[in-house]
Order: sequence, then C-alpha cells, then structure tokens
Amino acid sequence: MVRRKKSRAGPIISLFIAGIFLAGAGIIAIRQGWKEQQFDEDFCPRNGIYPRTAILIDASDQLSTNQQKTISEYLRNQLRHDLLPREWIGIFLLNNYNIVLPKKEFSVCYPGDASSANPLIENPATREQIFQTKFLAPLDNALIKLATTSTQETSPIFEMIEAVSLAHDFDSTQPRRLVIVSDMLHNVTDYSHYDQRLDLDTFRQTAYAQRFFNVSLTDVDVTILYLQRAATLPFQTTGHIKFWQDYFATTGAKLVRVEPIR
Repeated sequence: MVRRKKSRAGPIISLFIAGIFLAGAGIIAIRQGWKEQQFDEDFCPRNGIYPRTAILIDASDQLSTNQQKTISEYLRNQLRHDLLPREWIGIFLLNNYNIVLPKKEFSVCYPGDASSANPLIENPATREQIFQTKFLAPLDNALIKLATTSTQETSPIFEMIEAVSLAHDFDSTQPRRLVIVSDMLHNVTDYSHYDQRLDLDTFRQTAYAQRFFNVSLTDVDVTILYLQRAATLPFQTTGHIKFWQDYFATTGAKLVRVEPIR
C-alpha cells in the first residue's frame, strides 16, 4: 500500500495569510498610534513631553560678517544633526530693551527631514518639504536678524539668562539644552566684567547678584558660542570661563562646551 505524502502547501499558505494579516494589523496599529499622537501647529506633541533647546542670542553687540556666518552654519548644520525627534528649538534675541519679556524669533519642534520619515506611514518627499518650509526657512529668517544688531552700551547677560530660564516654552522636566551666543562679558551699571574682580563668591555677596542665584536650570547642558573681538580678548581669560562654569553649577546646569568664535 502506497502512502501519500501529506501536502505542506496548506500550512504554508495559512502561515503566509497569517503573516499578511499580522503585517497589515501592525501597519494599522502604527497608523492609529500616529493619529493618536496629537501635534500642534509647531509640530510639538500636545502632551508637552519633548526635549527642548533654547538659543539665547546676545544682541547687545554687533556681530562681524564672519561671526554671523559661523553662527548660522552652526545652527543650520551641527544643531540640526544633534536635535532629537520632535525636540523644541527656540531662538531668543535679547538685549536691554526686551529682557523681561524675551523676544522669540523662532519656535518650532524639529519635524525631521526625508531621512527620518517612516516609509510605511509617511511620504519622505512630504516630510522633506515640511522640513524645508516650516523649519529651515524660518530658521534662516531668524538668523538674518543677526546682521541687524547694533552695539549697545550695556550687556545684561545675567538678566538674559534669568529671562530664558523663566520662559514657558523652556520649562520642562525633559532633557534641556541652552546655547548662548555672546561674549559673556556682563556689563551694567551695578556690575561689570570690565572693571570687577572675576570672583563668584564676591559677586554673590552683592545685593545686585541675589536674584540671579535663584535661577533654576536643573540638568540643563549649556553651550557657549564665545564671541571674541580684539577689544574683548584681554577680559576673556580662563578665569572668565571658570566664573561662568561655577555660576551655572549653582543653577543646576552644566557648562559642557565653549566654542570661541572670532
């Protein structure tokens, strides 16, 4: 008696159909999850849970053409590669005219570009268009204003840092970064780095300084794009950097990088 071999076609077809079903269900689940994740008009998750980067541009001194170019390249390129998905980035242009209410020149959550699109649920070309028109173009427009800054008599660096620390957009328990574009030479009537001893303990004892030691920047990573000019170099010493390093430590922040820009 010849036994017939059992056909494997049935189980294989069943597995194939099951695979298609599971893949389809997975795509539907992904799409449904994407829809459930609500975003506002700035591409930020409505639940408010996302990392944040604030860029503080000290507009109290006019930038050289080379400094404008270097800063623009940094913000367009390096920062772009460092940004996490949906990370908020805000640019504050501060001077002694708008310290209390920081002027926000740019505010958007990073939407990603074509390379970050999920082809299962997104069109990479559409994602790239959003990136170019809603992120890169407004960023460039904000940076153009760097060229319009004019030198002012005072540089209220501490007030600027305090103002950004209180900005609603920067208030978060998620990872935060602060990028400061400045020569960091604080200069107001009550206190000036041009004629005062760079000693944090001495500064702390002054009545003027008290409010700035209440600034909270817990777990914020700080990067300084350290603007330098021939006239400022004698004051921009290693002691000057240490002064700021120690100050940021009192706020709960950490100075992670200082990038000289001439």
